[in-house]
Amino acid sequence: MRIVRIERSIVAVCAVTLLLLGAASVAFAQTQITFWHVWDGARLPIIEQIVANFEAKNPGIKVQAELVSQQGLMEKYLTAIAGGAPPDVIQVNASFFRAFAERGALMPLDPYMEQEGFDPYAAFYASEYEAFVSDGTTFGLPLDVSGSYLYFWDKDQFAEAGLDPEQPPRTWTELEEFAKKLTVQNPDGSFERLGFHPAAVSNTPFLVWLYLNGGQMYSEDVSEVRFNEPEGIETMEWIIGFADRLYGGYNNILPYLGDATDNGWHVTGLFYTGQVASHISGVWHFAQLAANAPDKNYGVAVLPHNGDNPDAKLRQPVFGGWSYAIPAGAKNPEAAWKFIKYATAEEGSLDFFLAQQRPSASPVVNADPRFARDNPHWDVVLETLANREFIPILSIQPQILRVVKEMTELAIRARMSPSEAVNWGSQEIQALLDSHKD
Repeated sequence: MRIVRIERSIVAVCAVTLLLLGAASVAFAQTQITFWHVWDGARLPIIEQIVANFEAKNPGIKVQAELVSQQGLMEKYLTAIAGGAPPDVIQVNASFFRAFAERGALMPLDPYMEQEGFDPYAAFYASEYEAFVSDGTTFGLPLDVSGSYLYFWDKDQFAEAGLDPEQPPRTWTELEEFAKKLTVQNPDGSFERLGFHPAAVSNTPFLVWLYLNGGQMYSEDVSEVRFNEPEGIETMEWIIGFADRLYGGYNNILPYLGDATDNGWHVTGLFYTGQVASHISGVWHFAQLAANAPDKNYGVAVLPHNGDNPDAKLRQPVFGGWSYAIPAGAKNPEAAWKFIKYATAEEGSLDFFLAQQRPSASPVVNADPRFARDNPHWDVVLETLANREFIPILSIQPQILRVVKEMTELAIRARMSPSEAVNWGSQEIQALLDSHKD
């Protein structure tokens, strides 16, 4: 299995656009489907509108949408499925998709695609679609694109610090230089503002920076761990050294940041309030900023790479994002399929992502001119999407990501040196690879 996959070229855009227009409504007897999703915050009213639009186009189907927490999500799904009363549509992440598919927790979608002549390669980026295919069987249709992190900065704070507000850092060296100028420390040693926090990316900041340093997660056949090679050691040393040099170590800023959540350290709120001058977030951050900091004067750029490494460049590791799937035992699978197709490959997808100014898993959706018209940073988004590298998703993905997170925290909290932490993590994940062959 190759780590880097080449997307299929989609040239028949006009023909594929028919998917977005939707087929004529199919008559259903009055049917209600239950839809569990995790789209909270500013995305909740968008989902509610998409549900209303779908019901208007399909008067025989009612959708009961229920917001569920990502905390304990897998367990909640499995409990409902085992109890014989699952919802009809669930939101499944690529990180646990293979585990669900292999234990028979999801229904195959291929019969519905074949019946309608639905071509997933015409509707989606191949990599996003294939993230939800197991042993040749499709169990979910993709929603968003993964590997879509961007660098956000406060232009006013750049100008205040004597930096050009239109020129973001392009390399790790520049990023550290800029962060030092942007940081404001009080006489008592506390911080009024942090310039940047390299571990506040997600629960896998190490992997994000590893690929920006020319590193790899696995060997090409995914049989061996590769992140314990020099690029990986150097990456962890840089992450830790950054905080040592600017803040006297992570322990000095962790009280400022708060404890890590399951999804990593969140500095989003601190960026809204000006307590963090720049940070990394995903394409979903456009909608968050519009809702929570509409007056912020911010810029967006691709992520900085290690300029001292001639082999380093813009690269983002991708494990796959979210999909909609039908759980085993769903009572109304035909209506559920109708909703899934609408929400991922028809108007529902366009409405959802256009409202957030973030890219869809469908390149046809992303080609809509309203994205570039309404989002001045759309060219940066597309540049990021063009520089992603796809890492195979294994059924042991949750265990692998837990090790990566623990490894990073061991180094951040100075319980191991950077090299010790990386070597420990590589040994743990190699053991997982050796004991489980997909």
